[in-house]
Amino acid sequence: MVQRQPELFADGLVFGEGMRWYGGRLWMSDMLGRKVYSFDEVGQRRIEATVPERPNGLGFLPSGAVLTTSMADQKLFRMTGDGALVEHADLSHLMTGYCGDMAVDAQGRAYLDDVGFRVFEGEPPAPGRLLLVQADGSASVLESGLQFPNGMAITQDGKELIFAEGRNRKIWSYELADDGTFASKSLFSETEDLLDGMTLDVEGGVWQCMPYRNEIVRYLRGGRITQRIPFGALKPVACALGGHERRILYVVVCDYSIERMARDDTTAQIFAVDVDVPGFALPGDRAA
Repeated sequence: MVQRQPELFADGLVFGEGMRWYGGRLWMSDMLGRKVYSFDEVGQRRIEATVPERPNGLGFLPSGAVLTTSMADQKLFRMTGDGALVEHADLSHLMTGYCGDMAVDAQGRAYLDDVGFRVFEGEPPAPGRLLLVQADGSASVLESGLQFPNGMAITQDGKELIFAEGRNRKIWSYELADDGTFASKSLFSETEDLLDGMTLDVEGGVWQCMPYRNEIVRYLRGGRITQRIPFGALKPVACALGGHERRILYVVVCDYSIERMARDDTTAQIFAVDVDVPGFALPGDRAA
């Protein structure tokens, strides 16, 4: 396998999260910049919405409407065509930390995480949880006691949620029941360090961001590593497969520490690298 070098795709960002490819564009939350952007294939950006309490996870309803988590006020918003935000669900009664990453299935059900504690306010680590928000906005807790829940994605067949338990250094697979709840849980892979965002490809591989190893790693079920892409001193935090034939891996990398994040004093860039195994369309995405 030829090791290709990542190339700069976009810069001038603060801290990227929630990366997704949809409708022929790359979507990303600039969490500390408090903006949701989309990018065309040459990296030209467009502001899609401003989210004052910090956007994070992004997803798309069957109608094509965009969902964004709002971290500090623990809400899920639906974006209108003019960039306005409409409350989709208030999750404050279920959460103790921030509203984080998200994946949306073909029925419009949103899976999202609560990290469990408020990092930027100096709270000590506490267990987090995974939540399910139905298409009508009703919400429930699916699992508690998780150590910094983070990146997640739904498999191409819609039957599994793949999820990174960040501080536990494990990638989990949840089999999904017909009603969207968890039917079973199994270990997808153990990993080498703390985990952040992820994306899946058509062979079932997981591209997993490893910020404190300054690399993104492709894992197969059972733990085999097939590829590593290093980023020097920068920390990869989110990724997506998209572009031509969905064979471009987009990775947002950041220069940060937790202390600097609390001051919004970080920088971020997006890099792009060609890969051999393509990604797949998110539910409802009819773009080529």
